[in-house]
Amino acid sequence: LEKRYLRADGSLVWGELSVRSLDLGSAGGRLHLCLVADIDARKRAEARVQANEARMRRVLDRMPMAIATSSLPDDRVTYLNEQFRRVLGYGLEDIPTVGDWALRAYPDPDEREAAMGWWAAAVARAIPDSGQVESREFRVTCKDGAHRDIVISATILDDLMVVTFLDMTGLKAAEAALEESEERFRKAFDHSNIGMCLVDPGGQLSRVNRKMSEIFGYSQEELEGM
Repeated sequence: LEKRYLRADGSLVWGELSVRSLDLGSAGGRLHLCLVADIDARKRAEARVQANEARMRRVLDRMPMAIATSSLPDDRVTYLNEQFRRVLGYGLEDIPTVGDWALRAYPDPDEREAAMGWWAAAVARAIPDSGQVESREFRVTCKDGAHRDIVISATILDDLMVVTFLDMTGLKAAEAALEESEERFRKAFDHSNIGMCLVDPGGQLSRVNRKMSEIFGYSQEELEGM
């Protein structure tokens, strides 16, 4: 039993108590031998380690990026920060191993095989090199069934893998909306019945539409750059 003892000077010290019962025979009955080992230094060191780990978890939980850690020897998922649970919805009870993550994140067997095959090869390349697993964008299925575009990368530290998940879903949606807007503008510009042009800050025509070419008799290629 590990317990704290009160010293004569009023301070507390950690000790490890063990008790052994000795049979002294018919004449002497039994003797209980109590041994106390001083483990104060070890317990204080353990407390410092636990405090550091707790502080690091608080830091990771406040990170704006989703973070997970896993054990390389057995592929056991050891930690998920708050942002991971918020973005992807999974807790440790849902994905206790990397294999469970693969089944949930990539429910389609072909997609799962391709994603995990690429990841295994990237990890194998990183281990003897810098320990930095190259990043790649994946289409991931969240716990609620929604899909998100996630850039996943990792760093290998001895037998621990720290994986980061950067949610690109909003950016991808914005890019798609911008492309759609640019396409609408291009069509309106090119097919307008009014001559239109774009002029750069230096005064050159950077783009002209078909109607402007018809009005002035120059080809679009000739007008652009004038």
